[in-house]
Amino acid sequence: MLFKNNQPALLTKISPPTKTLVKLGLACVLYITSSVVFASDASVNLTISTETTTALQLEARQAPLAQVLDKITKTTGVPIHYSVLPEGRVTATCVGATLRHILECVLNHKADLIFRYPHNTVWHTPKNTLEEVWVLGAKFEAISPSVSSADCETTVLNQQDQLQALRKQQNHVEAEEAAQTTAMLKMTQSKDPAERAQGIGGLLAEKPGDPAIRATLEAALSDSNPDVRAQAISSFAHRNEEGTEAALQTAMHDDAVEVRIMAVDSAGNNTALLQQALHDKDENVRSLAALKLETLSTEKAQ
Repeated sequence: MLFKNNQPALLTKISPPTKTLVKLGLACVLYITSSVVFASDASVNLTISTETTTALQLEARQAPLAQVLDKITKTTGVPIHYSVLPEGRVTATCVGATLRHILECVLNHKADLIFRYPHNTVWHTPKNTLEEVWVLGAKFEAISPSVSSADCETTVLNQQDQLQALRKQQNHVEAEEAAQTTAMLKMTQSKDPAERAQGIGGLLAEKPGDPAIRATLEAALSDSNPDVRAQAISSFAHRNEEGTEAALQTAMHDDAVEVRIMAVDSAGNNTALLQQALHDKDENVRSLAALKLETLSTEKAQ
């Protein structure tokens, strides 16, 4: 099952042979530098907690992004495909409940992603694992028309043609996004909890400020299925909808541990909520909260 921007991906958009590669906020410190760094100065470390299945921590210091992604692949066994990556070196500290969160953090939301999950998987749950990832490098590349000094008139015409092509492409993308939003909203009304969760997840990256999306997410916060509630608090918080803090507090008192885990993972820099989570009855929730607080403390010290 493939998801782009947390929604079912259209495979026809991937032009072979290059499967050239979605968006969620979490604790992350990221710097990309172009200065010369000796290879011995670069380091990447990915820790997967042995005490809980819900906490991952990535530490990268002055490492090329390709090296960071390759380290993630070697540690997790999840293939990550890419063609174009930005130059420079990465220094990052990322903590998250899932590998998807770690990737979004280390890429600093500057690339689109396509995730492939096992068939019939609710993509957001910490217990589920990715099968494959594609990184689309388009956002790293500058779009600049080719200018010929020998023929200015031809150059202007070429630029106009390119501009028209870009506008046409943008219109196509906007129409496609509107259709995807409609599809996600329809999925949220499904009788199948897995489909509802997928629909709620797909709404995360849709148009900000859409009242229909807000109403749908708000209703899903009290869904009868815990997976749906967990996805709802994640999407609601990361879209920064009005009332997010109150929703997070409510989620922290949910009977389902997966909902509380998602509340912690979506807490951002809300230290009060994270400290509250340190006293949760579930070890997974406590461990993730401790890691998030440690990361926030590191950020402040830098």
